[in-house]
Amino acid sequence: MKANSSKQIFVKLLTSEFFILIMSAVYYVVIGIISPRMFSGNMINNIFQNMWPLLAGCLGQTFVLLLGGIDLSQTSVISLCSVVSGILLGGKFQELKFGTSPLWGNLIKESGGVFSGLPEITGTVLAIVVVLLVGTLIGCINGLFIAKLNMPPFMTTLISQMLWAAIALWLVSSQNCTGLNPSFNFLGKGKLGGFIYMPFLIVIILLIICEMLLSKTVFGKWIYCVGSNSRAAVVSGIPKNLVIVCVYSISGFCAAVASVLYTGRQMMGRPTIGDGMLNDILGATVIGGVSMYGGKGKAVWALYGVLFYCIMTTSMNMLHLNSFLTQAVKGCIILLAVSLDVVRTSIQQRMTK
Repeated sequence: MKANSSKQIFVKLLTSEFFILIMSAVYYVVIGIISPRMFSGNMINNIFQNMWPLLAGCLGQTFVLLLGGIDLSQTSVISLCSVVSGILLGGKFQELKFGTSPLWGNLIKESGGVFSGLPEITGTVLAIVVVLLVGTLIGCINGLFIAKLNMPPFMTTLISQMLWAAIALWLVSSQNCTGLNPSFNFLGKGKLGGFIYMPFLIVIILLIICEMLLSKTVFGKWIYCVGSNSRAAVVSGIPKNLVIVCVYSISGFCAAVASVLYTGRQMMGRPTIGDGMLNDILGATVIGGVSMYGGKGKAVWALYGVLFYCIMTTSMNMLHLNSFLTQAVKGCIILLAVSLDVVRTSIQQRMTK
């Protein structure tokens, strides 16, 4: 009886949507016991500061994975949007560095970026609108290729990733754009009222909107239907192509939000700012429980995954693990998360029979 009871408790825990959240708490306590520095205010603050920009990207990836697709282009969108922010709001540009840029003398001048001469708040608002439109447009293009030409999402977004990453470097001759105005930088590292970090506020609002969109709207139901069984969805009258285009547009929009936060945090437009983030975005999203097979997941699950991922990354940095071991551990954790998704799905299917 006790063995059966323990097994039931384990299965219930394993299939719970709070499993990763519980594992995050357990992992944090264990690491904290090994190294009490983990409980310090600086470490806690570092974990949360790393969470919010990453979560923005993961929310967009959540929509795509729910559809049964994948978006590899988010990192290049982050880089390109960072460059666009720099071009629009950058301070003085040196001809020695930017003279070979195709935008030199037009959008990039020694006097500064396109919006640098406008009132600070006006320039910031206009730059953010442009950046969000750029990210959304790239996502829309990805969606159109996938929906209209029936191209595989992996190949489509891989090509997109290569293209936009190259364009980001080309536009600014591989240089960083510095001198962004303080109000833009405030979005990436500032505090509202002296105690609420702006990245936290922005991404929590984005999280709430995404969760409401998925759980409370017809469009959200369409996403789950297409991700679960696309043929049945089409037969049921669901506009599959429209859903695909909209979902990839959302992914591009979320990547642009992440770019604004990362760019503001580093106070410069960097054409390589998104390099190396793909594993983090995909890994954290999958760890949260969003299935790569489509049709299963919630926006809030991305939050759980990002929390675990950032605790894990911070702990490995604190323990001074070398980069090779760090990447190996991350890879094993992601593999374990994918395997766990298969096991949980199998258990849930048997429980519903």
